[in-house]
Amino acid sequence: MEWNEYKNGFLAKTRNGYYFLYEDFSHEKGGHRWFLKYDPDTLEYQGGDQINLHGFESLIEAKNAAEEFSKETDKENQKVERPNTTVFPD
Repeated sequence: MEWNEYKNGFLAKTRNGYYFLYEDFSHEKGGHRWFLKYDPDTLEYQGGDQINLHGFESLIEAKNAAEEFSKETDKENQKVERPNTTVFPD
């Protein structure tokens, strides 16, 4: 996954959509944390929705989580594109 600086964070494009990482204040943790937004299947980044990957203490930790999420999304999409068509004999 290749990350590029974008506005106040970092943006990466994958075949399943865009990932945007940005740093913000977390009231829950009482300090600055990294948050992730994901924009699925769009031609360009639209702003995304915050997904359940947030509150990372470091940029590296946030990027690693985004890359793992992307791998899981790839696997899920491949299952949908190529469903199991195994035919078992009678």
